Amino acid sequence: MLANKPPDIAQGVVAATRQVLSVFSRPVDVGCAMGILDFPETSHAYGRNIANEYIAVQIVVRNLNKDQGFLVHDVKFAVNADPRGSLGRFYSGRDKIIVRALSATQQNTDPRNLAVHTAAGIGSLLTAIAPLYLGAVTDAAGVLTTFNTAFDKYWKDLSFDQLNLLNDTGFSSASSSQTFVPKTGSSMFVAFIPSRQFSEGWWTQRCVDQIYVGSTDRNGRVKALASTHPQSPVAANGIDVDLALKSCTFDDPGDAKPGPLNPAQLARPFKSRQPEKVRVLYPKDPGDQRDADLFRAAHAMPYRKWSGNALAIFRELSTAVVAGTHIIEQADLQTSLSQLTCPNTPVGDVDLASAKEKVTCVLTGRNLEKIAKVRLSNAEDSADPATVDGSISVSGGDSNSASVGFAPEDLRKLKARSYNVFTVNANGIEVKTA
Repeated sequence: MLANKPPDIAQGVVAATRQVLSVFSRPVDVGCAMGILDFPETSHAYGRNIANEYIAVQIVVRNLNKDQGFLVHDVKFAVNADPRGSLGRFYSGRDKIIVRALSATQQNTDPRNLAVHTAAGIGSLLTAIAPLYLGAVTDAAGVLTTFNTAFDKYWKDLSFDQLNLLNDTGFSSASSSQTFVPKTGSSMFVAFIPSRQFSEGWWTQRCVDQIYVGSTDRNGRVKALASTHPQSPVAANGIDVDLALKSCTFDDPGDAKPGPLNPAQLARPFKSRQPEKVRVLYPKDPGDQRDADLFRAAHAMPYRKWSGNALAIFRELSTAVVAGTHIIEQADLQTSLSQLTCPNTPVGDVDLASAKEKVTCVLTGRNLEKIAKVRLSNAEDSADPATVDGSISVSGGDSNSASVGFAPEDLRKLKARSYNVFTVNANGIEVKTA
């Protein structure tokens, strides 16, 4: 699109795009790791219905921030399915609320439940008609009832356990099921990606599981494949084009050296093990040395039939991104005092003799910047109107430590032996500390 635009406009679009992308920089205190579950794992853990429809991706989010938790908003998944190397688009997986509907249906459609319920139904039917026929029917009903009891215990129903696991680990952006990563902690959840859209991906085809080692001549000796173009001299000298199309190598016309399998070149030159299913389009001009376009009919390969090599390639092509925000828990926003330390005399009283303009005490706690002043009130007599207020000063950006200044003449007016400490905010609200 930018190729047809003037240079200044194209550069402006690129600069604007970079500016937008720079806003979404990755935080340095959040880490993300992913792992793809194969079909047997997904089937045993969450049920066969879910395994037939989704690819389960385990996501582990680590929050290295010691002051704030991390709330996960969304999980996006991308697969660079274009063999030419173009980046894939990120999109969200299925919410566990939707996946849970499939888990509920497998209570009736699961092969185990179908077999057990069918046997139980036949046993109930024989028990119902046994009084009419007696004899062998009664004996068969008794045997089938005993068999069903043992059959049900031997082949355990896992649908409830699978549903509970889905509720515990499945990702959901709903407010009632949000994933929260605690401070300096980690959380694991599973995202479900529809698998049918990948059933015809190039990494699922049998071509990626074949290793080409050469072809043989009429004497049975192995010879290297040089070119599949019928106009090339090598092809004219005896290279079997059909045999070449069965291989998994890519060769440029006119190139005398065989080219190895390169996923980045598989956009056009898919070479099938079945030559009759390959369509070859050669240039009209025999002297044209452009690459021939090869088109092969893709075969749908469900996720349960993917080979180990296909899974490995899919893993390398996949990327997961976690979106979220740091949050501060409500408890961390509240103001609290833990200690008030003032200069004391040897007997433990506040030292007023050495104080000139004010008595400076050290206050420790949490969120002290929200406190306007500290108030001392008689702990022995709540009706005593004599109180003293001290001004707070927080410095250095540390809200967990502050200094409190009291006027010496105000402290000399206090007659009681002990006083309670109250905090007063900017609105004049007074709160007693522990």
